[in-house]
Amino acid sequence: MRRPALVLGLLPALLAAPLGADTPPADPELAKGRDEVRRGDYDAGIATLTSVVRRLHDHPERNAETADAYLHLGIAYAGLGQVSPAKSQFVQALKRNPSLEPDPKTTPPAALEAFAAARREGESEGVVSRDHHAKKKGAGTKVLIALGAVGAGVGVAVAAGGGGGEAPPMQHGPAFVPIAPSPYIELQSVTPGPGSQFPSTQSVSVSVMSKNVGTENFSFVIVAEALTDDGRACMSGHTNPFSYGPGSTIGAVFPILPACPAPFTTVSLQISLADPATGVRRYHASYSGSYRVTP
Repeated sequence: MRRPALVLGLLPALLAAPLGADTPPADPELAKGRDEVRRGDYDAGIATLTSVVRRLHDHPERNAETADAYLHLGIAYAGLGQVSPAKSQFVQALKRNPSLEPDPKTTPPAALEAFAAARREGESEGVVSRDHHAKKKGAGTKVLIALGAVGAGVGVAVAAGGGGGEAPPMQHGPAFVPIAPSPYIELQSVTPGPGSQFPSTQSVSVSVMSKNVGTENFSFVIVAEALTDDGRACMSGHTNPFSYGPGSTIGAVFPILPACPAPFTTVSLQISLADPATGVRRYHASYSGSYRVTP
């Protein structure tokens, strides 16, 4: 005779819970990646969720989980100031679930802006369904994102511009179009230029100047990654660790090598300053421009 009382006792808690808003996913790696993004541990979240989307990419029966992973990847990239990769992840999420929306009360403003831009661009290009308003009726599909701690970084200025065509090798000044520049990082040249096609046996030479515009000594590794539209770092490379004081500059030329099976196409180039001890990337600069890598 105690069972009705138990049910009545649980009813207030059930009514208080947001239906479908923050249900833990069944996939443990997806749950881990979402938690990392919530905490503001964006680099760890990107690594975890990239592994998830690779694993689920070819399983249409798990589109809801894949869309959730892409959504949180986009929020992580937006949190790092990497607008173009963020929008790419959001488009992938919306392709799988056009009614998906982050909750405006709990999602960082930069991610909301990138998400709205991704929806507009995806709909205009015909890769995202425009018929999402009708699907939003009913239970809804908003995802609650805890703000988490934002890692140390610099302000982001978003510059308009396209990916550009073929650029002459060793052109001084960024051959790639800047999306999110940084006062700490100057991309001087990349060889070959954006729009190039080359075999997977070829490396890309990147020239970067790093400036210490702060007031403390820095110890960093410069990391360069060329990302595909699904967020994979399919070309990557880094320097050895270096240290420099306030007002100093350091230049580095180093190769980035294909890291995914060819063929693949990259859509952006990311330059970061990473802590050599922890691997945490504190400062970032993003550039649009593509490579086509063949077998």
